[in-house]
Amino acid sequence: GASVTAIVGIVHNGRVWLGADTAVTAGDFVVGETIKVWEQGEFVFAFTGSVREQQIVQHRVVLPDVAEDVDMLHYLAVDFIDAIRQARKDAGYSEHHATGSEKSPTLLIGYYDRLFVLHCDYSLSEHLDFVAHGSGQAIAFGSLHTSAQVWRSPEKRINAALAAACAGDVYCRQPFTIIHT
Repeated sequence: GASVTAIVGIVHNGRVWLGADTAVTAGDFVVGETIKVWEQGEFVFAFTGSVREQQIVQHRVVLPDVAEDVDMLHYLAVDFIDAIRQARKDAGYSEHHATGSEKSPTLLIGYYDRLFVLHCDYSLSEHLDFVAHGSGQAIAFGSLHTSAQVWRSPEKRINAALAAACAGDVYCRQPFTIIHT
């Protein structure tokens, strides 16, 4: 199924800005709220998926040290993903695609001025300007694209993108949370 939330990321003036709505859903109902963005060391994260999966990633994953000369994509693809897979295994949590392959959480990852997405198949992509994910992804992406022509403020752009996503997606709700590297 689709991830029910809206998370967005923007690279702006040497920083990564992440924002998310706070809705927690059960089926077609919003049943609570949670913060879907957090900082850990030099990283910032935004999450879409199950609350339990977020709790595992946020509270059980021990980030391996980042060597000074490491290629960040290599670090994420090997060390970081291994840490996530181990934390999920230790917590007794595993999800699989219909094909039987393991399914990963979907995360936006900010590290200094670099913005990555960890996709549900453990693949990674880097984004040089902005990205959106979750059930409000298309609406938020359109807003981020348009607002780049109008506003410089990443906070204003994130708030507008999340508000647009929530206007068109019943699984998205205020308040919004915004953090940056």
